[in-house]
Amino acid sequence: MCINITEMTNFSEYLVQEMLRNVLTWDHTSEQAIIILEKNEELMNKYQTFSERKLTKTEECRLRQLIVKTQAIIEFLKTEKEEMMSNINAMNHSQRGVNNYMSSYSDSYFIDKDF
Repeated sequence: MCINITEMTNFSEYLVQEMLRNVLTWDHTSEQAIIILEKNEELMNKYQTFSERKLTKTEECRLRQLIVKTQAIIEFLKTEKEEMMSNINAMNHSQRGVNNYMSSYSDSYFIDKDF
């Protein structure tokens, strides 16, 4: 099967356009960000098979946009991860406090209200 240069160029431009379309549809949730990054990873793997040829101006412009948008998504995910880790650490700290309090009062005490 022979593929000519024009078909390769059209297909690679299509792949870049699809990756850009994916990042532009991001709804600013971490779930959607992960889905987009996974889809774009698959598309990028296909795109890299055409890396030997020269980029078109359109392709170059879209790739620059794709890089900026992808970096924004990655920064968002990093921030989300840091917040989640901070919340987990706070929960662990609270749990340790409860455990320390409970261990110091391990004996059961009953108060008779009819004193």
